[in-house]
Amino acid sequence: MRMSKVSLLIIAVAVLLVGAMVCEGEGVVEKVGLAKGICVLPGDGECRLALELARETDLLLYVQLEQAKDVEAARRAADDAGLYGSRIFVEQGALGKLHPADNIADVLVAGAEGGRIARAEALRVLRPQ
Repeated sequence: MRMSKVSLLIIAVAVLLVGAMVCEGEGVVEKVGLAKGICVLPGDGECRLALELARETDLLLYVQLEQAKDVEAARRAADDAGLYGSRIFVEQGALGKLHPADNIADVLVAGAEGGRIARAEALRVLRPQ
């Protein structure tokens, strides 16, 4: 019972972050609330939030995007920052089925496109605390 309450709290935080994803700036790192661990960022086009989180935290960041052109742009942005393949990983896939394994992510931050992620799918990838 306690684990499901923690997972629901993490999802609630992710839902609150939808606005923070669209407008970059101060406060995003504080809203995420973690400095280390694994962060899943579905729909973070061009890796904007991933790059910001990589600069200010020690999080390992996984970005999943649906369109090949978006994946290439995100990979290019992460590579230009010297973070692709070491701190930021970008893959293509439908947002309805996230690629990370069950119970692996410490936090999931859903961007504008991330609103299409089912609650059950978000809970599947989140690690119980």
